[in-house]
Amino acid sequence: MKIYFAILLCFASSLILAQEADSLIVQDSIVVEVVVETDTIPRPPTKYLTGISATFDYGKLVVGFSEFESKLEFTGHLSIIKWQRSELKPAQQIQISGEYGIGKLKPNGAYKNGNYKVDGDYYRLGLDYSRSIDAKNNISIGMRYGAGNFSDEGLVQIESESEIFEDYTRSFARTNQSATWWEAIIITEGKLFKIYNPEEDSKIYKYLDNLYIGGNIRVRFNLDYDAVDPAEDALDIYAIPGFGRTGDKTVPAFNLFIKYRLDFD
Repeated sequence: MKIYFAILLCFASSLILAQEADSLIVQDSIVVEVVVETDTIPRPPTKYLTGISATFDYGKLVVGFSEFESKLEFTGHLSIIKWQRSELKPAQQIQISGEYGIGKLKPNGAYKNGNYKVDGDYYRLGLDYSRSIDAKNNISIGMRYGAGNFSDEGLVQIESESEIFEDYTRSFARTNQSATWWEAIIITEGKLFKIYNPEEDSKIYKYLDNLYIGGNIRVRFNLDYDAVDPAEDALDIYAIPGFGRTGDKTVPAFNLFIKYRLDFD
């Protein structure tokens, strides 16, 4: 009896070991299959000078109807390098960005008893890192160096209520002023129309496929401008086109834009 029990025990143990060995072989084969499948995914080649784009800030048209300011601003991008880790990974690129704008500001309350206006042009240059979120949407972060040239003028009036002193009137006009600053920017954009399918869509969608709409948030800082000599003029520069008020150390801004991209590849 003991012999039969020992034989049955050995037989059961051998079955259990055989099942475990089979399961290990199956698990190992699955792991090997996944590794081989992942390694066979091709990596797209790195591309250079892949496209250019032009951006128009249409949000300034809305602001342009106000009495505070009127602006026109344009942006151009040149994609210098584009790469993907694999076809399943999002595309990434580095692009050079240049911006140009003209503006006129009439800030209310610049001086309590008077008026003030400033006008000029400005430009910004910088680099952006862009990454695809999906087939239609992108997000970018970047830095800008900004510079502007402008002129300002104003009038200050102080009336003597007691009439003991004469009323004070002071006008000024300053030209050939300049300023520089830095900006950090975050950009989001998406294709305005559906993705072009050459087998189903008409050719007009091929050109509309490169039309984007989006917005950006930027922070301007580290302003450096021609300071006014208090001995010659006690009234400092109040605002600068392209930057904002000089009294603020950091100036946040939000822009809405429409963009068209021309691909080289």
